[in-house]
Amino acid sequence: MYCYIFLYVFHQDFVNFCGYTLFEVGSGSMSPTIKSNDVVVVKINDNYNETDIITFLYKDNYVTHRVIQINHDSLVTKGDANNVVDDTIDKNQVVGRVIFILHNVGIWRKVLFSPRVLITFVISLVLLIFTVSYDNNLYKTFRKRRISKKKIREMK
Repeated sequence: MYCYIFLYVFHQDFVNFCGYTLFEVGSGSMSPTIKSNDVVVVKINDNYNETDIITFLYKDNYVTHRVIQINHDSLVTKGDANNVVDDTIDKNQVVGRVIFILHNVGIWRKVLFSPRVLITFVISLVLLIFTVSYDNNLYKTFRKRRISKKKIREMK
């Protein structure tokens, strides 16, 4: 619910969890440090140094690259696997500094939230609920019959 409000009510591009956010990496430009389908935890701030990995907005896309040079109001960044540096960006384009990398989490997100897996999960859950409720009623019926037979024996 928190994510939905942040993204669709406040029209934000990313969710702010107490000064932190998550981004999934879509390319291998930072290999071998950060690979495609990794998720990076970004601390939202403007405190970073040269050689830090940052996430920034560039041409309507969020990019995660390493800071190569810091100028007065601009930064020069470069992906570890790239041969050339990126275009210079303004400091106000920076979201924050990467503090942690969750390797291959993006793959699990894609698998777990695929339509086939979700449909299978919902069907399994419905069948489990049906089975448990059916067995419970069957147990009660069996128990009543057993008590009734016991009473009949006692009466004889």
